[in-house]
Amino acid sequence: MGVVRPQWVRCGKANCRCASGQREDLHGPYYYRFFRENGRLRKMYVPKAQLEAIQEGCARRQLEERAFRSRRDAARRELRRLNQALESYQDDYA
Repeated sequence: MGVVRPQWVRCGKANCRCASGQREDLHGPYYYRFFRENGRLRKMYVPKAQLEAIQEGCARRQLEERAFRSRRDAARRELRRLNQALESYQDDYA
């Protein structure tokens, strides 16, 4: 799902206050969701009306990813332990 981050932007009008490039003169904050798609970093505008729902979705997805990685790592450790036990068993009866 990615993460949601605020950004301040320039509008592109030559005589706008934001043309100076100073942070306090930029427009915003506008919120964007950053995520990876096919290995590339993508950015999508998040309307204020959807901001809270998208942030909750991102947080939920991050928790799911952490839980998955934890289970995966535990399974890898168990597989390593079982392989070592099998090698030990084969050494004893070979």
